[in-house]
Amino acid sequence: MKFKSSKLNDQNFYSEMFKEIRDKQTVLKNSYIENTQVARPKEVLKLARHLTSQDLQVFVLNRLVGGDIFSKGTQSH
Repeated sequence: MKFKSSKLNDQNFYSEMFKEIRDKQTVLKNSYIENTQVARPKEVLKLARHLTSQDLQVFVLNRLVGGDIFSKGTQSH
């Protein structure tokens, strides 16, 4: 994709995004699940050791707009 901002064309920008995603996945994979039994494949999802497509979309959007816009929550006026 071509973007107007030169920041987004920088290979380091994309490399850093990849590293952040990889680090988030590593944290999830290293979560404590010892002594947990799984009887059916879909029970694995309950362990929350994965990133959803929505997680990834929000992460990428945050980086493209230049900040973590969703971490502060919503403000009521």
